[in-house]
Amino acid sequence: MSFITQHFNLIMTCVVLAAWGFIFSTMVRLKIKHGIRNQEEYEIDHLAFIGYVTQIIAFVFLLLEIRLDFSQPIVEQIDFAEQHKNPADFGIVSGVILSLSLLSAWFINDAMSHLDKQWTFKSGMFRDHRFISEGPYRFVRHPIYVGYLGMLIATGLALTTTKITLIAIVIYLVGTYYRAIREEKLMQQRFGNQYLVYCQHVPRLLPKITV
Repeated sequence: MSFITQHFNLIMTCVVLAAWGFIFSTMVRLKIKHGIRNQEEYEIDHLAFIGYVTQIIAFVFLLLEIRLDFSQPIVEQIDFAEQHKNPADFGIVSGVILSLSLLSAWFINDAMSHLDKQWTFKSGMFRDHRFISEGPYRFVRHPIYVGYLGMLIATGLALTTTKITLIAIVIYLVGTYYRAIREEKLMQQRFGNQYLVYCQHVPRLLPKITV
């Protein structure tokens, strides 16, 4: 048994946690850089909060299904290898976890960096809000949500089961779709035809694949 196979649970757990750590470090960096902006300058879409809560529920549901006995090492409880005994499945799923963790963390980080002082958890717009169409916004209109979807899948496959992960994905997509619709209405009201043209060329969540 190779070192990677023997310590697979630990490696996959570390990959996912490192990706989340990278994301949170970007959040902290932006908050330190810009501080807490005056909320009077911010127009909040309160209905979009429903979508935000639904997204959070998806992650909470996933986390609640992680059965860990903290008296023992985490990796012995996750037992990923037992869920994927077939060598082919083992390789495919491990590749998915690794790829999604790295790509999703990078996608989220790049999107937040382009938003810079405009990034916030809430759905709304600042008075000096700029229309961003560079970076990952060239590929999808909501790259941060796409990145979190990737992290949801990677985390679910590494720490729970495929069934639980699929349920969490459905919950997340429902919340994301609703939130995206609400945010796009704000963008259309602020930027008008410029944003409509952008929507015609850039998909909402699924990047266009051209050969």
